Amino acid sequence: MKIDVQPDGGKSSLFVFGSCIVQHAAWRIGQVSQDSRFILRSWAKRFFGGGDVGLGSSQSPVSGIGVNVGDSTWSHCESQDILYCPVDSTLWLNITAGGFVAGATLVDNVQTVKVK
Repeated sequence: MKIDVQPDGGKSSLFVFGSCIVQHAAWRIGQVSQDSRFILRSWAKRFFGGGDVGLGSSQSPVSGIGVNVGDSTWSHCESQDILYCPVDSTLWLNITAGGFVAGATLVDNVQTVKVK
């Protein structure tokens, strides 16, 4: 955790560091009880090297949605795509930092938003 937060944020943000193209942090959000569609919102800041915040499902782990973290100041990010999750699939939040070289990303106030 870092004491660098989004405008009007709380007391800390999540600091993710890594140097590979695989996810560096992942959380199981839960299982959906009906067919659903989601977008992803987040505040994020590139500490160095950039990164990504992504949302995926157990039914389509490769074709999730996400936002790229490229700004060195806090920016509100929203996915342009919609993730479809069939009933009984599991939602996952994934965060990467860097890529083929080291990177670090600050993330705050991540939201999965159900849309129609």
